[in-house]
Amino acid sequence: MTSIAQKAYNLGQPENDPSLPDRFYTKVSTAMASLLPNNPMMLLSVVNTQLRDEFSSLDELCVFFNADREDIEEKLSAIDYTYDPDLNKFV
Repeated sequence: MTSIAQKAYNLGQPENDPSLPDRFYTKVSTAMASLLPNNPMMLLSVVNTQLRDEFSSLDELCVFFNADREDIEEKLSAIDYTYDPDLNKFV
């Protein structure tokens, strides 16, 4: 991950601040997942931009956003896009 993604990801890790309650991390995870749009065309734009600028793989993006990879791939396959790991984008 790049530095911006790594810093934000680290904020959501319980071992980084054990004084915060577990419900904080649940809220962070839920909030991160809600940042991905449901509209397939908007999702395509956001995901490909994030893959280009911040993440080296779709799995890394899914961990960061607490998103289900299969769900993303299913939504984007509905508009005829598939993930190409060599290009690290949906094409």
